[in-house]
Amino acid sequence: NENKKNRYILPIFIVFLMVASGFAVIFSNPSEDSTESYKHNGILFMKKGGDWAANVQDFQLYLTYGPRDLNEVEIDPSVYELLKAEKIYYSINSKDFLGNSERDLFYNLKPAINSLTKACLADSEECKELPLKTCEDADDKTKIIVLKLSEEKRVKYENDCYVIEGNSDYLTKVVDKIVLILFGVI
Repeated sequence: NENKKNRYILPIFIVFLMVASGFAVIFSNPSEDSTESYKHNGILFMKKGGDWAANVQDFQLYLTYGPRDLNEVEIDPSVYELLKAEKIYYSINSKDFLGNSERDLFYNLKPAINSLTKACLADSEECKELPLKTCEDADDKTKIIVLKLSEEKRVKYENDCYVIEGNSDYLTKVVDKIVLILFGVI
């Protein structure tokens, strides 16, 4: 009788494990590793660690927003003027929290546009090692991109200076769209 009981314990335990595993798979949340992806103009965009990643022209882009998220953002065609510059500065107020806009601009464009350099709009302790650049410093060979926190959302290109104003989310969307335009994705 004792032998009969022992003979059923292992199969019952295995059946229990299989049923429990099935419930775990059915009721668990999708894992962090599940990949959201889509193609835009033939380029694969994949969600990785919260960012959209794409390989474009042998450069790995990491953006906060993918092309689908940027339809409402208007960019003037003058953005292509940036490609004609010998030197590009992106200038910020060191006290502004710019969200991911500065990161998305610098890390995506710096490998392709070696002359891209961070600058500050005004002198401050945080900027003592950086050049000071405003729109007055822009010319045919030196372009300035100004990132500014503002209540008003605005993108303006004038006198070789690209001024982007808005909240940090809007700044990031505009920057991501500029990156995608300059890489020919949009």
